Amino acid sequence: MSFTSHDAAASTDWAHVAADLAPIACDTGERETRRKSRDYYWFSPLLKAEIDDWRADLIATPADLAELETLVAYCVAHRLPITVRGAGTGNYGQCMPRHGGVVVDLTRLDRVLSIGEGTFRAQGGIRMYDLEQELNRTGQELRFFPSTWRSATLGGFIAGGTTGCGAIGHGTLHTPGNVLALKILTAGDTPTLIELTGAEAQAAVHAYGTNGIIVEAELALAPLGRWHDRIYALPDLGAAMDLADRIGRDRTLAKKQLAVVDAAVIPLVRPLAETVPAGSALVLAMIGEDSLASADAAANELGGSVAFARAPGEKTGLVPAIYEMCWNHTTLHAIGRDKSISYLQCGFPADYRPVVLAVAAELGDEMPMHLEFATIDGELVCFGIPLLRFTSAERLAQIHAILRSHGCQVFNPHTYVLENGGMQVADPQQLAFRRTSDPHGLFNPGKMPGWDVPDAA
Repeated sequence: MSFTSHDAAASTDWAHVAADLAPIACDTGERETRRKSRDYYWFSPLLKAEIDDWRADLIATPADLAELETLVAYCVAHRLPITVRGAGTGNYGQCMPRHGGVVVDLTRLDRVLSIGEGTFRAQGGIRMYDLEQELNRTGQELRFFPSTWRSATLGGFIAGGTTGCGAIGHGTLHTPGNVLALKILTAGDTPTLIELTGAEAQAAVHAYGTNGIIVEAELALAPLGRWHDRIYALPDLGAAMDLADRIGRDRTLAKKQLAVVDAAVIPLVRPLAETVPAGSALVLAMIGEDSLASADAAANELGGSVAFARAPGEKTGLVPAIYEMCWNHTTLHAIGRDKSISYLQCGFPADYRPVVLAVAAELGDEMPMHLEFATIDGELVCFGIPLLRFTSAERLAQIHAILRSHGCQVFNPHTYVLENGGMQVADPQQLAFRRTSDPHGLFNPGKMPGWDVPDAA
């Protein structure tokens, strides 16, 4: 069936809704509804053209769980679309309301509920950076976090992200043992709190909030490390990959972050352009204190050198944290210097080195290479987040075809549709959970078209 509750949203008296919901904080002003209906979708020229005018009708900011439950019950009763928002640091329009309605700002649900040995539980609206400070006081740290963690929320990361700084040690949100439990608020006729544990929790991971609101999350932790920032300059892309491969596969070498950028990226990332020698390929890493000598020696053996070094807590001019030049921050820096830049996302085969070199040779300066490394199921995995000199949708499709011809998996960041992005197929676990958690199709409608709405009345 087609989703029709957006028709109700279009004919709703939103001032009346705000009055009904009092004392829940609500805003129907144009400035606030636009500001909180946006994320970093503009990384993609295609998304910018397609979804730039999407806007909520009302922003609701519940102060606690009780207000959130009241809000969701009201939306269910009146069949109003519900789009959940953390800090809006996603890239694919995850928290942008396709059909208007209510955007729920969760940032006031921001408490740490418990910290144990190797685990924690917190509310979904807590900023990940603030969470990390509390964890560090117990001698522990997040296993991984997005490069936007200074503003990103825990629930937003789980619902819209996949991994980030720390992937080289701990994989992704989908890696067993990382996400231990999620408490989800559903949108049935009587909104209900459901606890999903273990593999069940994956139903709401990277689901864009289409099948429930992540009210609480319990994740596994790592011991607190002393991570040193390192930028290694290598003669070429092949040598940089060789160093990253050596660091990544050495299980005795402690590391938190591992990325490679080719020489063409350097002029587009101002902190790099002002810090490292032009013409070099770079390895950007966070290395454990006791492993620095091994990592530095490996760089020297491969004809490289330490181009930048920073100890934990040391202030070094205008150079940001290493992770703020990696992941999607690389693209953010580049767009800031050249508005024609966009990006791609892909996974390379297990024997990634020759494939990366072949793709780089074929596409050249049109696609400056940026690689991120993770450890998944005990194996080193190479992801690509290359920059792209965007020209047209037709050329983008050709580049996707070129990547696939080399055995790469394309994770399309130029779509807001969940199953058209990452895995290119609908997730049956997510779909099945939505049929029970959101029977009226109110959560983030339009993002999961693989789901047939059973009740659109």
